[in-house]
Amino acid sequence: SGRVLLSAKHSQNTLAAVIGVLLSVSGFVAWWKRRPKGELGVPTTPEMRIGIGMGLLIAALMLLLPLMGVSLIAALILDWLIFSRFGWFTAKASQTI
Repeated sequence: SGRVLLSAKHSQNTLAAVIGVLLSVSGFVAWWKRRPKGELGVPTTPEMRIGIGMGLLIAALMLLLPLMGVSLIAALILDWLIFSRFGWFTAKASQTI
């Protein structure tokens, strides 16, 4: 009885994993087919200026949660190295958060 249930659990988990992979692959294929030729097919983001209050909140959270601070700095560096260099997601308008 235990082996039958264990086998059923493995089958369900395997089916869930296969469905997750199929959803990921089919989503990528659908996006690839519908995107404009020669472009990423994503909208550009506006240039966002951070207000003083938001800057203080981010700084406080970076001090209280050091791992968040490290990951935020890493994301900003990657953003600067990749997106800015290739001209992806260039700003069109200026807004304040």
